[in-house]
Parts: sequence; C-alpha cells; structure tokens
Amino acid sequence: MAKKEESQSRRITKALTAARSAKRRRGVEMAVEYVLAQPVNSLVDVETVRDVLLAAITEVNTQHFIDTHGWPGNDRVHAHLKQTGESLSDLLPADFVDRVEEIVRRSKPPKAAWAKDAVDPTLVRTLIAPVVQQTLTSFVQRLPIPGLGGDATQPDAKRSRGLGGALRKGMSSGAGRLAGAGANLLGGLGAEIEKKLQGATREFSQTASSEFRSHLRERLRSDEGRDLVRRIRDQALERLMATPLHEMMEDMQRVPLKDYVDLAPAVIEHNRGRDELSALIDMELSAWLDVEGERELRVLLDDAGLLEAVTADLTRIADKHTRAFFGTPEFESWVEELLAL
Repeated sequence: MAKKEESQSRRITKALTAARSAKRRRGVEMAVEYVLAQPVNSLVDVETVRDVLLAAITEVNTQHFIDTHGWPGNDRVHAHLKQTGESLSDLLPADFVDRVEEIVRRSKPPKAAWAKDAVDPTLVRTLIAPVVQQTLTSFVQRLPIPGLGGDATQPDAKRSRGLGGALRKGMSSGAGRLAGAGANLLGGLGAEIEKKLQGATREFSQTASSEFRSHLRERLRSDEGRDLVRRIRDQALERLMATPLHEMMEDMQRVPLKDYVDLAPAVIEHNRGRDELSALIDMELSAWLDVEGERELRVLLDDAGLLEAVTADLTRIADKHTRAFFGTPEFESWVEELLAL
C-alpha cells in the first residue's frame, strides 16, 4: 500500500517544532527585530497603563502583596544581612567612604520650618518640668551641706541642727546677728566641704543622664504623662497632615541630594560584582517563584481582577502590530519558504 503523503500543513508543523529548526529561529528573530524597531510610544499606551495600574492597586491586592511578599521578603533580607554581617561601608567602593563623610560634613539638615509651632510648648514644659525638678532635687540632696541636702556621714539630729538651725537661731536674735551667723557658718565650710561639693557634683554629672531617663520613664507612665503625650502627638500629627507636600520637598532640598545621586552609578557597579548581591537576588526570585511559580499567568491576573482588561488591551495591541508584521516583505518571504516544504 502506498505511503500516504504528508499534508503541507503537517510538513510546516514538523519543520517549526523540530528540536533544531532554522526556519522557526528565523521567524522568531524576525518578530523580535520587528518589536525592537518600534518606537516605544507605539508599544506603551498611557491610558492603558494608567488604567491597569489603578485597577491593580486595590486595598485587597496591596494587602495580599504585603502579606505574601512584603513582610516575608523583609524577614529574608534581614536574615541574609545578619548571616553575611554586611555594613554600610561594604556597599561603597573603598574610596567612597571619604567622599560620603565630606558630603555629610557640609550637609545642612532640614529646617523643618513647616513644623514650627506644631506643638503647644506649654504641653512640653508641663511634661518635662517635673522630670527636671526631680533630677535637680536628687542633686541637691547629695550636696554635703548640713540642713540642705546634708552630709550623709552625720546623724539626722545633728544634720537638722546644721545650716537651717543656725539660720533660725540668727533670725531669732535679730537681723544684724543673722548676717553674722550666716557669715560664720559659710566661712566654716572650709576646704573639706568644698572638696565634698566637687565630689558630689562630679558624681551627679556621671549619673544625671540615667537619673533623668529614669524620672522621665516614670513621668511618661503616669496618667498625666500619658495624656500629655497623647495631646502632643495629636497636635504634631494634625500639623503633619495639613502641611503641603511641596513644603516638605523644599525643606529636604537643603540636603545635597545631587551629590549622593552622583555616587549611585559607581556604587551600583561596585555591588553588581559582589557575591552577596547575587545571592540576595537569587534568594528573592526563588522565593517569589516558590509562591507564584506554579500558577498560570491567567490565574494571577484573574485573582488581581485584571484578566479581562489586560486580555483586551494585549489583544488590541498585538492585533495592531501583528497586522503590520505580517505585511513586511521578510514575513512574506518566510511564509513562501514554508509553503515550499
């Protein structure tokens, strides 16, 4: 029985699906070359891109991205950096550290003029004043002056008869004798008391910050302190929300942003060759594919509510360009070669 001759369509299909197909490769190359030769504005439609983006950034989609990729990605990057032990200086070329330091030295911090009077200063004073008072009281109590803070080495009864007792006695004897009593007492302080004063001052200077923080924590935990903090926070937030964004941008322009941006090309080139960056990119791409890799693109778009719009837009754009592509002499010649099989 004579062997049935293959149809032309079958011969074309076999030629295009072979493991090595020069004709298929030529067809692909023609299509790629055609796309690359098109002006970008013929491939990107502003209204289409805008509509797709606005349709994509819904609350549900944004929350899904944060939960599925945002926080897990943050945790992965943190673990990666903890493992590698990288510092900020590792991200810079060796000779860039001095350049960054020089930029920082001549940088002017933002004035934050938009935040002026954002908070009632009375609230801040009311919050902080008791803390300062407690801290200063603690200092005074350490002073080795009998009757004021008191010399801790003296008995209570004896300390009570110190400065306060002498002054009370002077007052009972008349104004004239008061001056004399005060002068005699202060003159008797002598070098030993002065030494103790210096010691107490030195000791307090070493512990003042920790005492201030301790008193401040107590203040912030109190009912009044929490209420004051809430009122301060509410006032600051109200001002922040009402501030025009252009004022914030103008404020940030005091920072020499251009100088930092000028460093970017060399910094990127430096990091492009680092194994740590390659490992991080591999890790993130693999993690994304572990979550989404097995899902069809159709399903991803459908879950995001974009399938219908994207399908319609891609079909319209593809139809426009395939029509032009199919009309090229190169495509016509390629089809003739296929029909000759």
